Amino acid sequence: MVGLTRYATASTNYRHQQTGGDFAVNSNFVNLAYPLLNSSTGVPWSGIALSLHNDQSAGIFKTQEIALGYAVHVRISRYQTFSFGAKALYQTRKIGLDGFYTGSQYITGHGFDQSRSSGENFQEFRNSFKTFSAGLYWHEVDKKGRLLHHFGMSMFDINKPNDSFFGSTTQLPSTFIMNFGFQSYGNNGFNVFPEGLLSFSGRAAMFNGGFRFQKELNVSAKKQSDLVDVILKYSVGRSGIAGVQLHRENFSVGLSYDFPLITKNPANVGALEFALELRKLVPTRAQKTIARRKKVADEKKAIAKNQKPKEVKTIQADSIPPVEVVKNDSLPHHIEPVTIAETKTSEQPSASAKAGGLKQEPMIIETVTLHFAFEFNSSDLDEPTESFLDQLAETLKQDENLQLNIEGHTDNIGSDKFNLRLSQKRADAVKITLIKKGVAADRLHSQGKGMHDPLNQNLTEEDRAKNRRVQITVFY
Repeated sequence: MVGLTRYATASTNYRHQQTGGDFAVNSNFVNLAYPLLNSSTGVPWSGIALSLHNDQSAGIFKTQEIALGYAVHVRISRYQTFSFGAKALYQTRKIGLDGFYTGSQYITGHGFDQSRSSGENFQEFRNSFKTFSAGLYWHEVDKKGRLLHHFGMSMFDINKPNDSFFGSTTQLPSTFIMNFGFQSYGNNGFNVFPEGLLSFSGRAAMFNGGFRFQKELNVSAKKQSDLVDVILKYSVGRSGIAGVQLHRENFSVGLSYDFPLITKNPANVGALEFALELRKLVPTRAQKTIARRKKVADEKKAIAKNQKPKEVKTIQADSIPPVEVVKNDSLPHHIEPVTIAETKTSEQPSASAKAGGLKQEPMIIETVTLHFAFEFNSSDLDEPTESFLDQLAETLKQDENLQLNIEGHTDNIGSDKFNLRLSQKRADAVKITLIKKGVAADRLHSQGKGMHDPLNQNLTEEDRAKNRRVQITVFY
């Protein structure tokens, strides 16, 4: 699930779990994730993540791990993505028995006193290992990017590492996990999602299932809304779970509580969990170039605006104070006295110039060649193209000074007249799509080039597919 969107994320999760043994288990988790974007379309095709995890209970055990994850995403339709992910993890464990009490430390009427000798020679046990995991994930979103359906399955600890503290061979069993969710109801910004998670580890199995009730706070047809989730789930034989989450564009925050339900579970008599995620949109290469050149242009405008013509001051001769020349006999006789001649001002000649017409050359910001997978004799746009044009339209609406030159191109199959007409249809298809997304028509200039500007000699089908393209030039 790493890098499924264009947002880089930093998230943290804290969990405090009470047990029937009168001690708490504290967990801290930190994750950093970054998407890798397609340079042409801006669609994320993969992502990387670094995570840190720490579990500990006072004086008894401590577990620390660091993991590096990588995912690859394949778009199978405009709104559906299939992903493969893998993770390498290094974990170290420590058990210190000093946190336990013995009967030797018990004082009648007072309880246990840890300052007294326990009568035992406790030692600390350590173990560390490397483990690998992998998984598959499918999800579908709506046109605003809101998750509708998802299904995933993963295998953890595939290599079954040795997790013994005493040097003997005790393999950590692999764990299989499957999760799913789907929208069962949606109306007027209120949605219901049944969700479940099933895990198998050795001979143990666990199921966690329930509902996520979602409310859209500011329903919009074009932009993703702020969301509030209320979560009610049950972990069979373990606990009930209740939680609430708030999602906005740049952050999510959540709070949940686990509590005993139906079955008493001494390992968890109550757990409070808090999570926070911060997100920042990763710009495409074209957007970075536009922003960089716009910054340079703005700086030049600011410099030109702040530069004022220098004032030329004329000094009248009468205002020059008289200079007294002091005769000094110590000066060599060949040095003549210095005199200051009277300075007169003359009127500045008036200058006039006649300028001809000025021609303003456009400043090209970025030129992108996009292969939209046009089929032969077709001007239909594919789904990745629609996604790219969504992002391009947002960029154009942010800066109204930007304009586009859209050129359509074809291969060399067919007559010249036919290909000119087809290439114009391809350029117009892009232009019309951008107009529908809110970009003014006078900022878009489309032109068909036919087969007169090929990238290659059209010798193979692969070459001809490369020539069926649209070239977009962004300029001021």
